Amino acid sequence: NVYIRLSESHPDHWELFFDQSDLYVRMDDFSLAASSLMESLKIEPNSAEILYRLAAIQWRRGLKEDAATALNQALLIDYAGHKDMLDYLPDLEQDPFIIDIIETHKSHGN
Repeated sequence: NVYIRLSESHPDHWELFFDQSDLYVRMDDFSLAASSLMESLKIEPNSAEILYRLAAIQWRRGLKEDAATALNQALLIDYAGHKDMLDYLPDLEQDPFIIDIIETHKSHGN
């Protein structure tokens, strides 16, 4: 896998792990996608972009509490970024659990 070789030679580039996670999503391997995103977060822990993607992946895996944790963190960093998450995984727009979290942050002025 080219991403594995690149990430081994450039371990400080969070984008490699982020892109690798997208490949795993396209392969329907959400567990590996989440693992890749966790590697991204080790390098860039305050990235709303990574946290939003992680929230979407964890939700898809059925890990709602993990999704909520990542989503809450992302919303605190960059509230407007949730639109990219909803574009990435449109099913989230239909989930009252996710929408409630987003609306709660909206009502608190984030």
